[in-house]
Amino acid sequence: MKSIAWVTYKALNDIAPDDRIAAEAVRRPGVRVEPLVWDDPAVDWSAYDAVVIRSCWDYQYTPEKFVAWLDALERSSARVFNPLPVVRWNHDKKYLRDLEQRGVEIAPTYWCERATVPRIQDVLSSRGWQKAVVKPTISGTSMNTWTVTLSDSDDHDAELASLLAKRDMMIQEFMPEILDGEWSLAFFGGEFSHAAVKRAKPGDFRVQDEHGGTWAQEPCSPELIVQARRVLQCVDEDLLYARVDGVVRGGRFVLMELEVIEPMLYLGGNVAAAEMFAEKLLARI
Repeated sequence: MKSIAWVTYKALNDIAPDDRIAAEAVRRPGVRVEPLVWDDPAVDWSAYDAVVIRSCWDYQYTPEKFVAWLDALERSSARVFNPLPVVRWNHDKKYLRDLEQRGVEIAPTYWCERATVPRIQDVLSSRGWQKAVVKPTISGTSMNTWTVTLSDSDDHDAELASLLAKRDMMIQEFMPEILDGEWSLAFFGGEFSHAAVKRAKPGDFRVQDEHGGTWAQEPCSPELIVQARRVLQCVDEDLLYARVDGVVRGGRFVLMELEVIEPMLYLGGNVAAAEMFAEKLLARI
């Protein structure tokens, strides 16, 4: 009997609704799938044939605790997906800086180190930006994320300084293309599976469900798949799953996020995608 730990978090304490079709595809005679909370100290992760990190959607509140958990997994004999080095790297959005250095086009970004006090107006004016998005480098569901314009930037300096006292932050040029929808391309075992487009509700820029965003699976062009795959080729790990998020600007794919820890995969009722996920996982254990 193969036992698979499907990692989740306390507020859910179960397999996320969008993941259930994948978990059912993995379950079969001789294979057991068990949802487990990532920071439950009673769990012996080495007792499982595979640990699949899927919906630990609160780690951004205690990132040091999360990294300590990753370190404990590394000391155990657990086989973890995705691999621990890439999970550790991906938990902080400074991974985008690494990808940019490898030739990936990302949204233009100013990186704010903890305890620095940049003036937002200076950042925007020096780069010719009229509008920007401010966010922590460790974040989720748009936590502590807001837009700022050149004309109202002085009103946000105090909030940024307060956050910088405790964490690193980033200021990104606002990409108006996000209002047309953000692409999410899902890859399993390095192979393209499907794509979805996320759209914000009117008057907002955040595409997450929690903020009124919607999504739908949509066909995407072969050119978009090729450009998203180039992002994955910059990662030196065998990825069971990945979600490549971006917008199209001037015919080019601009990366917004590479999600390889706990991305929602936008499976919906896509049985073929769920079966592909299961096939790639079971081939690895």
